Amino acid sequence: MRSRIAVTATALVLTAALSGGLLRVADGRASATREGIDVSAYQGSSIAWHSVAASGISFAYIRAADGAGSPDGQFANNWRGASAAGVTPGAYLFFEPNQSPVAQADLLISQLHSVGFTRGDLVPTIDVETTDGEPQSVVVANLRTVVNTVSAAIGSLPAIYCSPSWWSGNINSAAFTLDPLWVANWFVSQPSVPENNWGGTGWQVWQFSDAGNVPGIPGHVDLDQGGARSLPYFGFPDPTALPQAPNVAGTPQTVSDQSGDINVLWRGTNGHLWSLAFRNGTWGRASADISAAGGTGATLMSDPSVASSGSGRIDAFWEGEDHNLWYTAFSGGWFGTGTWSAPVSLGLGPLGSQPRAVSPGPGFLDVFWKGSDGGLWVDRYHSGWSGATPLNSGAVGGNPVVASAGQGSDTVFWRDASGDLWADTGTSMGWSGAKRLTSTALTADPSVSAAGAGIDVFWNSAGQLWHGALSGETWAGGVALGTETVAGNPSVVDLAPGSVIVDSREPSGLMASSLYTSASGLVGPEGLGATASSDPSSVVFAGGGAIDVVWRSSSDTLWVAPACPGCAAPAIPVFNPVG
Repeated sequence: MRSRIAVTATALVLTAALSGGLLRVADGRASATREGIDVSAYQGSSIAWHSVAASGISFAYIRAADGAGSPDGQFANNWRGASAAGVTPGAYLFFEPNQSPVAQADLLISQLHSVGFTRGDLVPTIDVETTDGEPQSVVVANLRTVVNTVSAAIGSLPAIYCSPSWWSGNINSAAFTLDPLWVANWFVSQPSVPENNWGGTGWQVWQFSDAGNVPGIPGHVDLDQGGARSLPYFGFPDPTALPQAPNVAGTPQTVSDQSGDINVLWRGTNGHLWSLAFRNGTWGRASADISAAGGTGATLMSDPSVASSGSGRIDAFWEGEDHNLWYTAFSGGWFGTGTWSAPVSLGLGPLGSQPRAVSPGPGFLDVFWKGSDGGLWVDRYHSGWSGATPLNSGAVGGNPVVASAGQGSDTVFWRDASGDLWADTGTSMGWSGAKRLTSTALTADPSVSAAGAGIDVFWNSAGQLWHGALSGETWAGGVALGTETVAGNPSVVDLAPGSVIVDSREPSGLMASSLYTSASGLVGPEGLGATASSDPSSVVFAGGGAIDVVWRSSSDTLWVAPACPGCAAPAIPVFNPVG
């Protein structure tokens, strides 16, 4: 980057560098690690990019500009040279807080236009490492303007570059943790990450040295490394098959019980409940049958419903062979370990639908289902089950869905017999009463996600995606979004109030993802490069930011894709590199 503080350890590390090769700090990097560099005009005009690529460098961040008035004279030359050599390029802007933030963003966008920035490149980065003497409030406000302006132009949040100590001492704000993080922390075995591990999502790129030697580059160059999950690509990386989950029936269900970890649960082709976990940065080697101990009575007659009522806790519910509600729970241990309890029948039923569970607060669970009378029922757990209670819902069509938009509060949504959408909200004071929200018939159950005090609701009506929002007692919407044709139920997760990732299956079976914002409507969809035989299930990693979407393939195996490239930002490629 442009300005650096001298590090006395640099000379010592240089003496250990391999002659003619990449400089390495002694931290035992695996050979499969994605190695990168970042360059600017300071490296001159004669970088031999094919030699750079041959040395093992797979990506490069290239300075586009310094502030509002200083485009980097080697940006286009470096970008095209890197691309021609097969090195994935990305642009960075050195942010000057005392200059116009809109002008800085516009210059970066213009530079991206000039090189044909497109899907598969790295998202642009805002390099934040000086205050220019401005107070923290001005730096944060101007940085927010740059981020918002770039995001509006390309349809993706840019990444943030910073050192952890500088950020904590000068910015000290968690307002940017949805942006992918490029962290600068030199000569350490693992980087420190500010803002509570960047909102729980960690780093996507790590600059681990400012004194590297790379064939094809005169002098020293910054060295970078890609994260364990995904580099922050613009557009979606290819989905991944999970062959260790080969026996999937129905729609898989996802949950995150603690920062960085998720579990996928599904009804197996043998009628058992199965689980596969992503913990400690990797997927488990094998899926686990977690209902076998319950015998034939625990056979699943519905897809499961999963919730987390606290860190390291997963609760799963389903309709058993006796048509009653069954239950098992996961209690986490050290380093991603943990155990599932023996499945038990709760003696509640008979069920007329898939149960739906939600946790309105630590230690609380609410479970909803359609009873044999056709109406909605609910039971709450808090140190014990309170007893099944009927709701005044009338006849229910399909399955209930539920979200919690406040501590101790639930809102349950359902279709009536004619397909209209209804809702009821419960608090410690009781239930507010059923309310009809739409008179437009739903083709499938709605999908809901909460952020703050609001709940976003999406649904399929005759193959078209619709949206509404419920805030307290106020309903807004029932609006056809018009740009996406869907089959079955979409899956939705809120990034922040008014910002939602919508994953859906198109009539062709193609998996697609879109970004909905209250300001811009629906952006997308973009295909994820795979077809599905089930509706998707999307999950936000506990702590915020990172999102995965999971589905069943035509061969009854699980597939997964990051719904946010770099696993920390929505990236819906709508940028026109020509205009």
